[in-house]
Amino acid sequence: MADLLDRLKSALSERYAITRVLGRGGMATVYLAEDLRHHRNVAVKVLEPDLAQAIGSSRFLREIEIAARLTHPNILPLHDSGEADGLLYYVMPYIEGESLRERLTREKQLPVEEAVRIIREVADALSCAHSQGVIHRDIKPENILLAADHAVVSDFGIARAIDAAGTERLTGTGLAVGTPAYMSPEQATGERGVDARSDIYALGCVLYELLAGEPPYAGPTPHVVIAKLMADPVPSVRRLRDTVPARVDQALVKALAKAPADRFMTAADFSAALDRASSLPSIGRGLTVRGRRAVALAVVLVVLLSGGAWLVIRAGLFGGPQLDSIAVLPFDNLSRDAEQEDFVDGMHDALIGRLAQIGALQVTSRTSTLRFKNTSKSIGEIAGELGVGAVVEGSVLKAGDSVRIQVQLIQARPRERHLWVQTFDRDTRAVLTLQGDVAEAIARQIGVRLTSGEKARLAASRDVDPLAHEALLRGQRAQRKNTAAGFDEAMRHYESAVRQDPNYAVAHLAIGGVWNARARLGMLPTEEAFQKAEPSIIRAREIDSTMVQLRRVFADVRIWQWDWTGAEREYRRVLETDPNDANTLSDYAMLLVAVGRPAEATALMERAVKRDPLNTGTMLQSAVLSEFVGRYDEAEAQFRALLQIQPRMRQARWGLWAIFHEQRRYAEAYGEVKSYFGVLDDRRTIGALERGYAEGGYPVALRRAAEELAARSRTINVRSYTVAMLYARADERELALDWLERSFDARDVNVRYLRVLASFSGLRGHPRYEALLRRMDLGPGGS
Repeated sequence: MADLLDRLKSALSERYAITRVLGRGGMATVYLAEDLRHHRNVAVKVLEPDLAQAIGSSRFLREIEIAARLTHPNILPLHDSGEADGLLYYVMPYIEGESLRERLTREKQLPVEEAVRIIREVADALSCAHSQGVIHRDIKPENILLAADHAVVSDFGIARAIDAAGTERLTGTGLAVGTPAYMSPEQATGERGVDARSDIYALGCVLYELLAGEPPYAGPTPHVVIAKLMADPVPSVRRLRDTVPARVDQALVKALAKAPADRFMTAADFSAALDRASSLPSIGRGLTVRGRRAVALAVVLVVLLSGGAWLVIRAGLFGGPQLDSIAVLPFDNLSRDAEQEDFVDGMHDALIGRLAQIGALQVTSRTSTLRFKNTSKSIGEIAGELGVGAVVEGSVLKAGDSVRIQVQLIQARPRERHLWVQTFDRDTRAVLTLQGDVAEAIARQIGVRLTSGEKARLAASRDVDPLAHEALLRGQRAQRKNTAAGFDEAMRHYESAVRQDPNYAVAHLAIGGVWNARARLGMLPTEEAFQKAEPSIIRAREIDSTMVQLRRVFADVRIWQWDWTGAEREYRRVLETDPNDANTLSDYAMLLVAVGRPAEATALMERAVKRDPLNTGTMLQSAVLSEFVGRYDEAEAQFRALLQIQPRMRQARWGLWAIFHEQRRYAEAYGEVKSYFGVLDDRRTIGALERGYAEGGYPVALRRAAEELAARSRTINVRSYTVAMLYARADERELALDWLERSFDARDVNVRYLRVLASFSGLRGHPRYEALLRRMDLGPGGS
């Protein structure tokens, strides 16, 4: 073993400094090492020589590359892999915690609620792996690590290589494939091609042991254990622990079924069954907020009075300020190189995104904070405008393949006070890890308590090719222009990013996002846009099914399918992970108003505006909502404020046209509809409006404009919804319905507002109108 350690130290000396042995198993030895490039502790797992020979170098490296694509908060990621001096190895993060085996050795049994939570987290990890064709084959307490009360599954790295090598080839070396106490019957009999249900069986064995204190089948030798699992009936855990809920026991019995067909088909099904079965109160739920604070205070006082050396200072303790709302100001570019602005802005944007996923923290969004780039205003003034208690300032210096970021936390109210400053240095490939590290450090300094899920999301990351990341950032800047040329430029950058790093899930999803944005702005029929976006969305999901951005895309897909319940479910999932996302809050609000839930919509929109008060997109959605619910004076003021910021905002012109039309201020309505087409530089439609107005006033002007657009629709893409609105406001009911039906067929997202728009009220009761509502599951049109 000493020879192996010396070989490893020598072979990896330029990349890793091997420190000591962390553990040994039948298949590999794990060493603690320092990553010399990133200056972090890692775990280097080296395959036993016999196993390495059986698998083969090329097969190992090929298969481990597939496993390395697994990205999930409950999966221990792979940083690196390779062959050195004939040794096959792979590198993982070093987790400062304990394994589930160590926890079991110490406590023997776990509380039911905690055991179920751990197993459900492992099931989530398995769902991700199974969806990408990776079967673990060796789920057991030793391979489940506990970090900050969070379960992380290790050793996916070897699963595919073992499967590809073949059982016969491995067993010929004398090495066991899997662990008898957790083997499924089909795995124990050496069947090839075991599937996800084998992992589900093993996971059931682990849960059984967490609850009972011993595996379901035990014996003095592996042969005895295997004989029992093949012959004995599935045991009930309640025979050893009668406090286990009956439905948890039932789920266990199903997971441990002898025949794979009798088990849960997916790990997600097992998790869902446990969720339904374990209707237990959360730990600590009986304590009130005041009670928990009293306990915390008592602990601090005991420490201080006992002469201990601990000093606990937290925002809010002993009546201090509550720093539960922050704004991250734009970062300074210390390089002064204009080419680095995208990178610096991207770090600012990403840090806001990471912090926004912390439920206990109110985080102002990027669009509101960008107003204060290069500002001369004081911290107190900025905090007052944004309504926050603290501000984060920072600077970024990128040089070669290194990046340094310095951040400081400043209490803004009631008086300005610098609380903390720290500098972080990383390799540019680890920029995603850097973002999570900075966000977690800020949360820790504020005193926010992170949930296990939030900790996992902040820690989850992968190395990314620096050139791919820079291309992504350039694409995001171009896409924010919301113009056809901007979308074309963004697409070029995103495609460059995925060519540079084919496994960069965010870049694949961004390609789909461009097509979605084109559809939203009426540049492309919705169905065509989704067909073009679908391959990129699917690829992003294959790479990383846990991205919160995916849920936003899925919500758009559900809306396109007129699946309001499904869309609401996706919005809720996003907000569970990212409760501060103003865009999701406002989009969710617009869905609710469309389906006739205006009070809930208004409450959500108020939350969105509070989160992002200076975001013109949120301001626009808020104005539109005010219009839809009939608060016309409020909506008019909001639209006019938007035009002060962006004089050519066509959506604001459209909104004012709607208000003036409903208030019968027809002269002003005529002016606004002309302004709307003026922003679009549509001289032909403006000419039709002017001729119609001279011919017969406002209604005729609308009719002539609709006719002009209808005629042109034969040769160019014309938004049917626009034509329908012109005809509806001209009181041409049948023609309006003709074009609304075309909008429905084109899946125009604005058709969802058919039930609530006052301009379509004249269509209510018409059979074709009511049929449209039914087809979209929007209920009756009302009176």
